[in-house]
Amino acid sequence: MPFCHCDRYRKKLVDQIRPFQNADLPDIADVWIRHWSAVMSPPEVSVAMIEQAIFARTFFEAGDLLVARRDGVTVAWCHTVPWDKIETAIIPAICFSPEGLPMCDALLIEAESRIAAAGFSDIAIGPLRDEHCGYTGLAPVGHGIGIPTMDARTSSLLSRRGYSIGRLVNRLVVSTSTYRPAINRDWMQLRRTTKMERIAKMPGDARTASAMAHLDIEQHRLVDYRSGKELAAIDIWTSDPDAQVMSCAEAILDLGGIESRGEITSEEGFLISSLIQSLANRRVFSVETAIDTDQAKLTDQLIGLGMLADERGPRWVQSLASEPPARGRCLMAERPRKSFASTEPCFAAIKLVPEFGAANRRCVNQHCFEKRREQVQSLCLGRKSRSVEGFFAVAA
Repeated sequence: MPFCHCDRYRKKLVDQIRPFQNADLPDIADVWIRHWSAVMSPPEVSVAMIEQAIFARTFFEAGDLLVARRDGVTVAWCHTVPWDKIETAIIPAICFSPEGLPMCDALLIEAESRIAAAGFSDIAIGPLRDEHCGYTGLAPVGHGIGIPTMDARTSSLLSRRGYSIGRLVNRLVVSTSTYRPAINRDWMQLRRTTKMERIAKMPGDARTASAMAHLDIEQHRLVDYRSGKELAAIDIWTSDPDAQVMSCAEAILDLGGIESRGEITSEEGFLISSLIQSLANRRVFSVETAIDTDQAKLTDQLIGLGMLADERGPRWVQSLASEPPARGRCLMAERPRKSFASTEPCFAAIKLVPEFGAANRRCVNQHCFEKRREQVQSLCLGRKSRSVEGFFAVAA
């Protein structure tokens, strides 16, 4: 069969980036599993778990989740969680299958343009001790350490797009089934003179309540027998049996104000170790928490309590331009004006904006890139423009 010159571009013409639709739910779950299966064992999630973690939130908007499709098949998606109380838009998840790799850059560019249009000044990528996005406990997110270092493909994408590492976080994990507290003379005294109390805790605002609706939040207190004085308090997050986004055999230790203080008192250490030991009786066999790597003393204290460093991940950040580009124009990536004879390096620096159409703006493979360059060259010659930049100025 003879080769048609237009066949090399035909595949790109069916690429599509659009907002989420209800029929996309099974594909969203499939891409999530395939994305993480490339760097670890497949996460134990289902379509129902993905639905409860992402789409069942009161703050979810279909326009905040972009879906990339190739030949009618969902190959990547990106979820943005804006919040009016902060100037930073959070992207808790950007996932792609192997077939979706060529569309990742275009997908992220589209998400960035929507975030900038919404008026946000900064972007943070990756869930970090998540209380506002709904991903807490969803495998393999857990407490949230940003983008795990083992996810090299996402890290490469973000680095390529100009993101930088904002915070580096360690995940600490302990198994409760064989846990034994350390021997401490002060703790022996506390064991005789104190008691532990457990109370249910409700989130303070509607946004957090919706994002953590699949969790039971418990506050455990260490109280002196004689005076009734509270000596220490710690929060633990367990799974709601009726909404199993997180496994019922796992729990998350929320250190709260302890992390900002940077150290654990003797009473808090006794409370944490006693709590971990007691969770095995409730069939909770794993407890995790997330600590910034610069909290060296706090990390050493938790390791001394029996927790182990499991993995590390950064949260990537980027500041957006204060003013969006004018519509119908192009941005030259800090390149000087070049003559038409050097069109190729000049064109490589051009970032098209929405006025030129979705198909051209999302040209990320080489074939479509070459086709668009030939069109620009021919139009530049027809208008007697001396450079590609001049053509775009005329087209505006």
